[in-house]
Amino acid sequence: MDNKERLLVYPYGVELAAVIRHRDMLCGYEVSELVSPPGWGFAGKDAGFVDGSNGMGIIIADDFEAALHNCDTVLFGEACSHMDFIRVIEPKIQAAADMGKNIILTAAFDSESCKIAESICQEKGVSCKQLGCSRMQALLHGNEEILELLTPVVFVLGITERTNKFEAQLALRRRVQQSGYRISQVGSTSSAELFGFHSFPSFMKGHAYSEQQKIVMFNRYIKKIEAEEKPDLIVIGIPGGCMPISSKLPNGFGITAFEVSRAVVPDAAVLGLPYDEYEKAHLEGLLSVIKNRLGIEIDCFSLSNTKLDWDTALQEGNMSYVTLDSKFIENRKVVCREQGFPVYNVLNPGDASDMADSIIGKLEKYAAVQPV
Repeated sequence: MDNKERLLVYPYGVELAAVIRHRDMLCGYEVSELVSPPGWGFAGKDAGFVDGSNGMGIIIADDFEAALHNCDTVLFGEACSHMDFIRVIEPKIQAAADMGKNIILTAAFDSESCKIAESICQEKGVSCKQLGCSRMQALLHGNEEILELLTPVVFVLGITERTNKFEAQLALRRRVQQSGYRISQVGSTSSAELFGFHSFPSFMKGHAYSEQQKIVMFNRYIKKIEAEEKPDLIVIGIPGGCMPISSKLPNGFGITAFEVSRAVVPDAAVLGLPYDEYEKAHLEGLLSVIKNRLGIEIDCFSLSNTKLDWDTALQEGNMSYVTLDSKFIENRKVVCREQGFPVYNVLNPGDASDMADSIIGKLEKYAAVQPV
């Protein structure tokens, strides 16, 4: 019998929906409680409500203290970055530690907040783990040669955030493993570590290294994974958006995507799209821009049910989104497919498998991978 830790997720929202949808793939954890703040309006609703998807069979609660009685570990998720740590989060970490619960922090927490959490946990004799803290400085040595990979690589990138990229990464992982292949993976979010694969390396964030150094280091990082894990396939999820949206919405300028594309040459790529009523000329234009900017040939699109709120975004100067029912994707993907574009809805399990099969099939066709 598996001795899995019962996991309470707080605050549960759209950022962690993919984790819960694929919770059967978690390594060492079973989700026992989902808790959202009372003001969010999610209490009593199915977990799929937060991202407009189908039901997941687990109900969201809003009483954090009551939920603590039914868990071993508390995961404080990405949405904590938008909440007051001292007033809202620290008391909950204290309450959990007082009851002997272990703590997991995502990459949403800054170093000072992590130190406070670690101090609380140390005092109470419970563990405190922060996801997304890889340290690979030792890779920064030697010349700047970009080393060639012998293993096929698949990129999962998005035009913007909120394009179901992590959902697509987990769908690929599930199908690749079902097909009998060994997979190594770098996820676009620190939650990847809950599933037993690498989160995006911390050296790619911040200003400790030049952009030139980051490119070389990322190349060495993936090469090291290849040498140690000997996979049949490497999947890399790229955080952030891959291109500017407008002069008012720079979208991170697609810098991370550019750096990764200079460090590693993919054999296949999935592009996540925010929802819109795309026409043939628009999709052709996107393919051309991605090819010219990043040198990447896109094999298929993953259409999300998250739409960019243009009015709010342009007025306030930051990305703002509206979540639609996933049925909108089903209708729009039919139109796109009639125009000859391979568009998938990864919130649909059948579609997610078909998308993964299309990628695997391409690589098998060119004998890039062989099953175990």
